[in-house]
Amino acid sequence: MPSTGDDDALEALATLPTTAPPTSSPDGNEVALYYDVTGRNELHVLDTETGELEQWSDGEVPRNARWFVKWGADGDRVFFPLDDDGDEQNDIYAIDRDGSVEPVVEMDGQCMLTSVAEDGSRLVF
Repeated sequence: MPSTGDDDALEALATLPTTAPPTSSPDGNEVALYYDVTGRNELHVLDTETGELEQWSDGEVPRNARWFVKWGADGDRVFFPLDDDGDEQNDIYAIDRDGSVEPVVEMDGQCMLTSVAEDGSRLVF
């Protein structure tokens, strides 16, 4: 069966990298998002003025990018849920600009971060 223009368009669409849920920084100058170029989601930050995309993570973020990330109040870290054990019990982690990752909330159950206090002192989950 000969290829059609529609087939070519679908093939091109299927090869596009996926992005998932973009979240603006507190000052609005950056957007954090999961971006899958290599077959693995990584956290990237997009500079809204220059269009430069910087990768912050290297395998530390969830494979499934269905959960939103939240910026820290100072705009220097991003919080994200992570299911380390594969049991759908998410903990909350933070990643800094230098790529360092640390657990912030570890407990039984599924922790879903909904907001960060304006002064960064508290998380609502």
